Amino acid sequence: MSLWRWIIFSLTLLLFLSCSPKKSDPGGPAADTPPAPEGDGSKSYGGSTNIGGGGNGLEAEWKYIAQELEKNLRRLVVSHVDATIFKKIRSQLPELIQKAKIEFKDYPLILGTELSDQDNPSNLKTNPSTQCEQVLSEKNLEKERDAINFKDSVKIKVSRQRFQCYATQSMAIKRLVLHEYLGLLGIYEKTGAQTDYKVTNLLLAEMDKLDTVDSGLEKVEVKTCDDVQKIGLDPKDIKVTDQFEPWEFPEKRWILMSDLDCTSSRQWDDGRGFKARVLNGVFDGNGFKISNLYLGQRNEITGPTATVVSTKMGRITALQQPAHMTALFSYVCTRCSIVNLQLENADFVSQALLVVQNSGRISNVRVSGKIRTAEVTKTTWDVELNVMAGLVSYNYGTIKNTSADVDISNPRISNVLTSMGGLVGNNLGIIVDSSATSRIIGEGIVGGLVGDNQGAIQNSSAKSNITSRSVLIVGGLVGANRPTGSIIKSSSTGKIEVKKFEKALPSAGVLEPRIPFGGLVGDNSGTVSESTANVEICGNFSGMPKLYNMQLEVESNPLVTRTHDGGSVVNSNGNGKTVPECPN
Repeated sequence: MSLWRWIIFSLTLLLFLSCSPKKSDPGGPAADTPPAPEGDGSKSYGGSTNIGGGGNGLEAEWKYIAQELEKNLRRLVVSHVDATIFKKIRSQLPELIQKAKIEFKDYPLILGTELSDQDNPSNLKTNPSTQCEQVLSEKNLEKERDAINFKDSVKIKVSRQRFQCYATQSMAIKRLVLHEYLGLLGIYEKTGAQTDYKVTNLLLAEMDKLDTVDSGLEKVEVKTCDDVQKIGLDPKDIKVTDQFEPWEFPEKRWILMSDLDCTSSRQWDDGRGFKARVLNGVFDGNGFKISNLYLGQRNEITGPTATVVSTKMGRITALQQPAHMTALFSYVCTRCSIVNLQLENADFVSQALLVVQNSGRISNVRVSGKIRTAEVTKTTWDVELNVMAGLVSYNYGTIKNTSADVDISNPRISNVLTSMGGLVGNNLGIIVDSSATSRIIGEGIVGGLVGDNQGAIQNSSAKSNITSRSVLIVGGLVGANRPTGSIIKSSSTGKIEVKKFEKALPSAGVLEPRIPFGGLVGDNSGTVSESTANVEICGNFSGMPKLYNMQLEVESNPLVTRTHDGGSVVNSNGNGKTVPECPN
């Protein structure tokens, strides 16, 4: 080989070697970046990415998670956490997140090894070569704390190595962050010496189920009480036919931007207050509340009129809605929804606080206030069905994770077949994870949660004080459970008081002389399973009136008073008592 060829060959070989990839460092990963566990290489670990646009690092991730938790806790208005604890968390957590200092430590945080004024007095050390599987092992977690809280200085100390081993944005890392803030609030989650995370886990599960409702609809901000009156459509401008109408498809997403005190609504429209609307979109309360809203008696039509009786998709079937058929919304369309809303201390002359007829979805909504019917003088409406409820009069859609705290009364007794419920009057849809606390002066078919049920009720409850006045059927949870109705894992507590009847019973629906009062259900033709009742039934058992020469009598049962052929009651029990006189 000539000298020139040798030189060219040597230079080519040198260039090739310089461009080859270098081997990884045999010394392993850096101390502050633990590796992902084997078989889980898809996971990204704490501090490894640009978290929510807030920058890299553990501090940025903690801050982003805390801010997301704060936002979702504000939107969560109905929770199964103890009411006092939940109120404390919602009111105090935002300020705490801003105030508390987070410190990441390079040594293990083990119970009993730290003093409030001194870091690492036991000179503990972290082994940087420890794999994440070992760091997060059950044995290691038993001895190592999530963090150390010093309440006086509002400080949270966190093991850097452990925090890095949690997958970014995982439920485990959210649990750690929320649990530590709860500790600063004095909410200690322990069973004996063992941390149980009961409150943390329940809140995370509830927040995970919140509706995002960001469906691409045009967004409209609701900033004032006047803006509330502009949500949706004016009912008098709508027609109902057997054809789908444009207003039955969602058009906008109205978003409540802050708490609103609508006391001024008592002066609206010559003292008649708020006027019911038809919702043709999404109303997102965004966790905020509308308080002190007033809706007075009206004489004009408050719901859509129908040129043809419509039976499709659960749309309004009445030819006309009279003045007393009103609420915040007279109608919610099939594809529409109300979410994340609080309606507080409402005063309505109406059938319900939120919706007359719901064909859509209502989720994470809490209402409170009082309802009474209008003073109707036209004989036409004295033979009308009169359905009253805390949340929804007629439900054809889905009601999930809602609560109502209401007083319901009907100042007139007339020949109407009334249905009254603490949450829903007539249910032909689905009710899940919902509750009602109610005080009802009852007439017709009355239930602490639902008056007349033809749909599904699951994981729901009622705490009620029902005073019967001119009733057909009364139940602590449901008055009448029809053949298509089902009640699963639900409960009732409270009291049913049988008063002296002020007038004769309405003739419609009275087929036999015994009037059923049930701790859970008065009259059952459907299915009841895994449900309980603890309701006291008391009062004027011997003072029932006569109707068509029939001497009416009280028939009571602590669980279900009457079950017809085809109906069933399984794995359920009632523990209430029946007494002839109600204690004061």
